[in-house]
Amino acid sequence: MLIRRKTHSSMGPLSIIMAMTGISYVVIGCVLQNHPPKKINMWLGYRTSRSTSSQRHWDFAQVYSSKKMVQSGAYLILGAVVGHFMRLEEMHAVYLGLAMVLVFSFIPIILTERALHLLDE
Repeated sequence: MLIRRKTHSSMGPLSIIMAMTGISYVVIGCVLQNHPPKKINMWLGYRTSRSTSSQRHWDFAQVYSSKKMVQSGAYLILGAVVGHFMRLEEMHAVYLGLAMVLVFSFIPIILTERALHLLDE
């Protein structure tokens, strides 16, 4: 009888999900930080009703949201490193990774909208 050993990749699903998303956020955030869209448009940049309400709001939202996106990406990468050392069942790791990506996807939006609201005052 042949006994098979389970082989584990060096990175589990938690680390892969968080690392790939984090790297993407950092790269996209850096590109948008260095080359923010100059004019209000419906194709590129941080677009909400509040950010498109004026050129002042637009300019602020592009810079602020890209910084928050880079920060979220960095936290996801850090979470991937921590997650690499965690021993979780595969499905639990997938769910945790997706939950973390979801949370860190909404944080830049929430913080940018809050900052835009304060800009109105």
